[in-house]
Amino acid sequence: MPELSAPSSCLASPRQDVHADPLYSSHQHRQWTLRSDHQLLLLSAGSAEIAADPFHGPALIWLPHSLNLSLKLHAGSAGYLLGCSDAALWQCLQHHTELSALRYLTREAVNLTVDEQQPLTRHLQQSCQAMVEESRTLSAGSTVVLHAQLTIVLTYLWRLSGSEAVAEDSQKDSTGLIQRLRYLIEIHYRERWPVARYAQMMGLSQDRLYACCKRELGLSPLQLLHNRVLEDARLSLQRSVLSIEQIASYLGFRDSAQFSHFFKRLQGQSPSQYRAQLLKPRKTAGATNASDFSHWP
Repeated sequence: MPELSAPSSCLASPRQDVHADPLYSSHQHRQWTLRSDHQLLLLSAGSAEIAADPFHGPALIWLPHSLNLSLKLHAGSAGYLLGCSDAALWQCLQHHTELSALRYLTREAVNLTVDEQQPLTRHLQQSCQAMVEESRTLSAGSTVVLHAQLTIVLTYLWRLSGSEAVAEDSQKDSTGLIQRLRYLIEIHYRERWPVARYAQMMGLSQDRLYACCKRELGLSPLQLLHNRVLEDARLSLQRSVLSIEQIASYLGFRDSAQFSHFFKRLQGQSPSQYRAQLLKPRKTAGATNASDFSHWP
C-alpha cells in the first residue's frame, strides 16, 4: 500500500489561494490528490508521476488546470509543490506588463530540466522554501508575501524556459497578426493608444489591420481594444477596493467622467451601478466564473 502523507495546504482542501509544501519520500512512494487550480512542481531529486505521466528530476514542471489530478512521489525523491488559484495567477500576471509573455507560457504544461548548480535554480529553491515557511506561519500580510513570491517563481519559470522574448508570428499570416495585435494591446491598453499607433507598430495600414480583425474575429481593432479595457474595468470594480476615480486613472482615462461615459456606453450601466449590483445578494446558486483570458497573451 502506498504511504499517504498528512494533509497539507497544496494537497488537501486549501484555505489560501497560494500554497507551498515541501515534498519528500524516503523508503516508500507517497501519493496525493492535487487541490489547487494550477501547480508548479520543483522536483529536486528522484522521480514522480502526475496523472500517470512520469517526470524525472531535477526538473521544473508547470501544470495548469490540474485540480484533482493525482501526484505520486517515488521513494528517494524530494522537492517542492506550489499551488495557486485562477484568481491568484491572474493577480500575479495582471499588473506586470513585462510578464505578458507568461500568459502564453502558463496556458500549457511545461517540463524543464534544470541545473541545480545554476544560480537561477538556487534562487528558485530559496523562493520555494520562503513560500513554505510563509504558508506555515500565515502571519499578518502573508497573502501579500505569498503572491509576491509566486510572481518571482513564475518569472524564474519564464527565464528558465528560454521564452523571455515572445516569438512573433509571421506577418503574412492572419492568425499571427491577431496574436501580435493582442500582445501589443496587452502591453499598451492602459496607455490609451489609438488604433493608428498599433497599426504603425505592426507595419500595417489601418485598412489592412481592420480587414484582418473583421475577417478573423468579426470585430474591429477598436472593438478589440475597448473589450480589453472594459474587461479590466469590470474586474477592477469586482475585485478591488479602488475608487472609481482611482480605477479611471489606473486605466489611463483623463478623469472619472470620461471613464464613466466609456463604461456606460459599453456595459449599459455606470461603474457605480455595476459595482452596487455586485453587492446585492444573488437569487440563484450559480456562481459567475471569472473572465476567460485564454485567448490573450
